[in-house]
Amino acid sequence: MSFYDWTDDLSVGHHGIDDQHKQLIDLINRYHDTLARKAARSALVADFKAIAEFAIRHFRDEEAEMTRCQYPQRERHKIIHKQLLDRVGTLGQQLVKGEAGIEMQIQFFLKSWLTAHIKGIDQQYSPYVNRKASAA
Repeated sequence: MSFYDWTDDLSVGHHGIDDQHKQLIDLINRYHDTLARKAARSALVADFKAIAEFAIRHFRDEEAEMTRCQYPQRERHKIIHKQLLDRVGTLGQQLVKGEAGIEMQIQFFLKSWLTAHIKGIDQQYSPYVNRKASAA
């Protein structure tokens, strides 16, 4: 059993965005596995960096989709993305410095962040994405 599993209730109704969310879950599981096997800090840093880099690309794609479907809250969503990336940057710095307990803090932040973000924020634009898709 993995640390974090995709479930259908995480779907935003857009195949490409859902696939990217699944990839983020895979990356979070990789970080968890690296942590569980007590790998070197450099391996954790590399896994976390991969998550951060993928999140940047994902947010860019998500924001482009919101623009395409004329989602009225896209500017607010972009601000939330920036705040999340700022938090990820801070956590990454703490990981590199080796702050006590940061590894576990990151693990649980990633899971709770992604779940809360998808269910609380991303699913709000689902009706706009689906309406645009059905009108095309």
